[in-house]
Amino acid sequence: MPASMSLMYVIMHLMDHHNDVLTLSNGLTIADQTTQDALCEQMRENRNYTYAQPFIFDATISDFVSRQYDALASAMFSQDAFIHASQAITQYLFSIIKGNRNVSVGDLLLGLFREENDDPWLAILKMQPAGDTYIRERLTTKTPGDISFGLRVTSGALLGGVLQKSAFIAPQSLRTDVRDLIVLDQQALQRGHGESAARFFIDQFLGCKIQISEREMTRHFKGVLTKVARERADEWGVASEAVIEAMADLHEGMRVDVYDTLEKLVPAQDRPLVLAALQEKRITAPIFTVVPPQS
Repeated sequence: MPASMSLMYVIMHLMDHHNDVLTLSNGLTIADQTTQDALCEQMRENRNYTYAQPFIFDATISDFVSRQYDALASAMFSQDAFIHASQAITQYLFSIIKGNRNVSVGDLLLGLFREENDDPWLAILKMQPAGDTYIRERLTTKTPGDISFGLRVTSGALLGGVLQKSAFIAPQSLRTDVRDLIVLDQQALQRGHGESAARFFIDQFLGCKIQISEREMTRHFKGVLTKVARERADEWGVASEAVIEAMADLHEGMRVDVYDTLEKLVPAQDRPLVLAALQEKRITAPIFTVVPPQS
């Protein structure tokens, strides 16, 4: 486990929304050190992954999940508050996807983790049901009717192959104008390179949106790259012409992979400069769809 990251609590709930079966834990999930290390590693990798996207909460869409985090913070991130919030969040997701066979069945794992002395992040991981990569087992409890699980990864393997969707809610102290949380949809990436996360997960469940509009992203992306290419024309040579031509060819509906475009078109020594210029324009999403200016 990276020294700067520690896992405070983890809990797993079982969802089979195809058959209307929801099994809520009322005790923390027990994980050995190898499994805790793997979870921390996976959370870090997913949150920092190139195609993970920053979002902000929008109460006009839904404020349920954001309110659960706020209640957890108000309770000083206590164990009881974490268990209660995890149950409420799982029930809410279950109610949204219940009976929808277009959404894959999966367990929901929630973890509270912190880095060094920062306030805790809340991780929400929608996972494939237990199989070859990890094993879960129902534990014997002292109180009849109580439910808790043990979790163990096999051979120290990471969980990347079984993760469907991930959300990482930042503490208030680490939020910015363009980021309250970070979302990664593994299934979308498997279906198509860099595809945006499923709308049910972003809209109905998390209640979030990208702060800057795709029309603004298009305008700023085209403007920044064209401007820098012209300013660096003598140094870039034919690369400058290629960038200007590519920006002129952007058309409505085109999917733009920001990092891939910079890697293909911008000379390596100036990629950090261009990326910084884009971030100043609030282009923090790695993928966007071209929307031209209104005529």
